[in-house]
Amino acid sequence: MINKKNMILIRIIKKSLIGHTIGYLKK
Repeated sequence: MINKKNMILIRIIKKSLIGHTIGYLKK
């Protein structure tokens, strides 16, 4: 079973990764 904390962490990591990739592409 996945804890809600893990789900939130995965969501934050995915958002941060997407943000980093977008920022890198914009540069």
